[in-house]
Amino acid sequence: MDDDDGRDDDNQLRILVGACNAAISLLGSDFSSNDLQPCGPGVVQLHRSVVESLARRTPLLEPLVSRTNDLLRLSTTKLHAFPYRDVPLCWRRLYTDASILKAVAQITILLDRPSTGSEEWMAGLENEDAEIVKTLDMALIMTGAPGNERRETFEELLAELDCYVTVLNGARERFLGKRRKLHPESLIPLHSLPLAPDITYAIDRLGEPLSLEQFQLHLSGANTPMIISKLISHWPALTDHPWSSASYLLSKTHQGRRLVPVELGKSYTTADWGQKIMTFKEFLNTHILNSQAGDKSGEGSVGGESELSPTGYLAQHTLFSQIPELRNDILTPDYCYTTPPPPPAIVPPAQLEDPLVNAWFGPSGTISPLHTDPYSNILTQVLGRKYIRLYAPSETPKLFPRGIDENGVDMSNTSQVDIDDEDLAGLGSEDRYEAWRGSQYVEGVLEAGEGLYIPVCSNYPGLKDFSCMGYASQVADDVNVDRLGGGIMLRVWIRVLVLAFGGIEEWGLSDQDVNPMRLAHIFLGWIHGLVWQSHAR
Repeated sequence: MDDDDGRDDDNQLRILVGACNAAISLLGSDFSSNDLQPCGPGVVQLHRSVVESLARRTPLLEPLVSRTNDLLRLSTTKLHAFPYRDVPLCWRRLYTDASILKAVAQITILLDRPSTGSEEWMAGLENEDAEIVKTLDMALIMTGAPGNERRETFEELLAELDCYVTVLNGARERFLGKRRKLHPESLIPLHSLPLAPDITYAIDRLGEPLSLEQFQLHLSGANTPMIISKLISHWPALTDHPWSSASYLLSKTHQGRRLVPVELGKSYTTADWGQKIMTFKEFLNTHILNSQAGDKSGEGSVGGESELSPTGYLAQHTLFSQIPELRNDILTPDYCYTTPPPPPAIVPPAQLEDPLVNAWFGPSGTISPLHTDPYSNILTQVLGRKYIRLYAPSETPKLFPRGIDENGVDMSNTSQVDIDDEDLAGLGSEDRYEAWRGSQYVEGVLEAGEGLYIPVCSNYPGLKDFSCMGYASQVADDVNVDRLGGGIMLRVWIRVLVLAFGGIEEWGLSDQDVNPMRLAHIFLGWIHGLVWQSHAR
């Protein structure tokens, strides 16, 4: 390797070591904090001893990793002993700090191993790198990294580790004259986007975005749903930082080693539904690239492995909090700062000081069952296309809300209607089937770069108090989800309040369950989604 490569290696090594030292200094400076005290004196002392050992740069690193594993096992037991919202802060903090300590020990072990530049050495480096990423990502997913500067510490360790491994890999490839295997250029080949389905009851469509003033006038006046063309076509995610590129997404996810929580199965209302944490690369290979055109050969995957698997859906995850680099590729629409009509008679949901962003990413055939949400929405499509169907709150009696399920979970915001089931056998009777068949809705297809405004408390022509219920699934025979390519969906919650409808009691829905918009979005392909929940003015 040439001198420039050596200087790059040494420089990145110093930066990574500096990030580790800063992490230990941060944890050492927090001994006076009371966050960990409820865990008990023994736990606090063990935590402190590990911090001090790493600060002294002890050579006995393997035993330190074992001690951090003891802390992680204990805190994991406590995390699982409570509903997530009720987990005491001390156990979340312990899991967070123990993960930082373990990662620093793992990084130190990695850096202490002599470099040979061989294939075996590089494979070992990447395996160790993946284990360190797993340590840090599990904490971000499990706890949210509470505590003074904890999240920033995670981000710095992950970023500098990624740079270090990338520098070593690049130098080795240049030395050996090799090139990294190229990934598929696009997640959605052009041939996988046939014509959209015929639309019978179309949502209004605008050819150009409204100005902020015009949009506010619309909210204060007609306040009807509308598809807005070219709303997000200027976003980096659609231009110079394309989310359609597998290579780009992998480059922003530690070459696919970052962990993400994935829902498995048709939808959360089916018996086969479950969840699994996996690497982003595994998710991309198994559930995105190998779903293209029914691919079963593995030729579309990153690495060439494939097998039949259930639908995998990265749903409602705070991806941009976990991987903030991707957040720079999207822009908060100005429409999030308008003032929708106030909801009558219902206590509004809690106001948020900052937008809350979640992500959706799923393959063709992903389904979101008919359900209600407590806010108005702007849905924006980053890649591909998506079919959308909207029902009015007045149609709720024909959509048969669920109740408390066998596990005691309140499912009353979700319909019993499975639009993907052509015969709707789950409705149980011909009368219920006919009632559903008589329900009214509007529909549309979002193309890349477009957005859909779904209002609260509006009066849509022919539909009283429009926008209560919506569905994401195949609709009878007129939509072939497998044929309609894929999409990256951006869902922006405008700071709207819950809509009050007359006759809530007769629907069997509580005020908390009633949604100003019952959005139904069929995921017609690879869907990336974001959600902004923005505070009301």
